[in-house]
Formats: sequence, structure tokens, C-alpha cells
Amino acid sequence: MMGPRRHWQTGFRFYRGRTRRPARRWVLAGVALCLIAMLAISCGGESKTESPATTAGPSATASPAAPSNTVWLCRPGLADNPCESDLTTSVVSADGSTTTEAATPAKDPPIDCFYVYPTVSAQQTTNANLDIDPEVRAVAVLQASRFSQVCKVYAPIYRQLTVSTLGKPGAATAADRALAYGGVLSAWQDYLANYNDGRGVVLIGHSQGTGMLTQLIASEIDPNPDVRGRLVSALLLGGNVTVAAGQDVGGDFQNIPACRSADQTGCVVAYSSFIEPPPTDSAFGRVGVAPRGGESLGI
Repeated sequence: MMGPRRHWQTGFRFYRGRTRRPARRWVLAGVALCLIAMLAISCGGESKTESPATTAGPSATASPAAPSNTVWLCRPGLADNPCESDLTTSVVSADGSTTTEAATPAKDPPIDCFYVYPTVSAQQTTNANLDIDPEVRAVAVLQASRFSQVCKVYAPIYRQLTVSTLGKPGAATAADRALAYGGVLSAWQDYLANYNDGRGVVLIGHSQGTGMLTQLIASEIDPNPDVRGRLVSALLLGGNVTVAAGQDVGGDFQNIPACRSADQTGCVVAYSSFIEPPPTDSAFGRVGVAPRGGESLGI
């Protein structure tokens, strides 16, 4: 990422100083945090996020025998896995010169990544179905595949609010939002029960995916010390994640803080990127401002 610092707006205040050290640490956690730059190309202020409906209280970790109805977009062992696609990348330097960088998925990474994709569905219904459409595959290649260098990527298909729905203020009901979030919650419980095995995990979201993960963290992870202890980091991009004024907790999350340094674990990174300073009515980059149409995002 290049250019004047003023071009980058953040929903978190970042602080220098004492680093919070959770009980567990995982190798390459810092590397996973640094890879957030790869998502910046699609974290602009024009994206739109709908918040899911609130659920009551944290649920217990799913049992190992829990049945799975998850449709996995990405999961280790899938024959056609977009999150393990060709990682060859063009690197553009500040002087405009380019080089080609080759990379491959890690064979046995020490951590996992749980990725929830943004609003991409072109289906004409309010909620998307569970088909793996081309636009869903494409965004996984764009945003999640590079993370496979450092983690095993798990990405569920969920019944997200479609592009056409978010283009119509008031079109989505609380039940529609709950349907979208319910799929993410079910997939997370499936992941914990059948795949996690106590491993550290990075949560990665963008736009609507960030809204889903913000809800998930607040209800399922932040109040649960066991699951919270597995959190390497949460990369909640293209949305607003809040902290109490002058602190690194106390807004959306009571226990999980904003990250203070690149090597800190158990914390959250959030930002929205703009070519110019965001307008006063921007839905992102200005915490507490409702999007056009007057509907609160709730994140």
C-alpha cells in the first residue's frame, strides 16, 4: 500500500505501547496479520454491508458428533479449492517497476483461517442460495488464496444478502439477516467440532462478511475464554468496528482488543480504504455514521 497516510481511514484507533500477550501464541501469527494488505484492493468505501440479526448469548462449542450441513467453498482436501489457486503475483514497486512473485500453499501450516466473503451474489432473490457461483469463487481467489501460504483456509457458503437486495434500502428484513448469519454460525460450529482440534485461527472478513464475523465474535468468541484463547487475530475489513473512546476494548467487543503491534495475537484489525478522505455521509471510515438511506449497519 502506497500513498499519503491521510488516504487510509480506520475504524479502530491503533496505539503504541504495551502489547497484550495472551496465554497461547502461534508461529506466523505476525505474517498472517501482514497479509491484510492483500485485501485492501477490494475494501473501498463503495462497498455496502448489512448487519445480521442479534442472537442471544454465547452458545457452547459444538460437540464432535455434531452433524454438518455446511457447503464449503474452501476447505483442505477439496478437489477444486479456490483458496488454493495459483498464487503467482505481480508486485508493483513505488517507482512503477514490476516483478513476479511465485508462492505456493503451505503443506502443514500451524494455524487455520476462517474466511467469510463480501457481498458478491448476483442472484435476484433476497438471500442467496448455497450454490458456488462464479462470483463467489472469484472473490475467494482474489481475497483468500494468498492466505493459504500461512494457514489452512476454511470458507463456508452462506445465504448472504444479495447485491440486488443491498441496492434497495429497507428490502432486507430481520429474518433475512438472521438467515444469512445463521449459515455462518452453523459453519463456525461445524469447523470447531470437526476441523479445529484446538488450533489457532485467524478470522478474515470483508464488507458483509465483516458484519457476519463481528456478530459471531461478539456472541460466540468474545465471551468464551476457551474459544477466545484460540484467536490469533481477526481481520475485519471494509466495515466499522468500534472501541470505547481512548481504549482498545469496550465497543463491539468487551475482551478482544484492537491490535497494538504487528506481532500481537488475540486482537482485531479493522479498516476501510479510500482514494480520498471519505465523505461526511460515508457508511465506512466514519464510525457511527449511518449509510445512505438511514439504516444503521449495527457494527
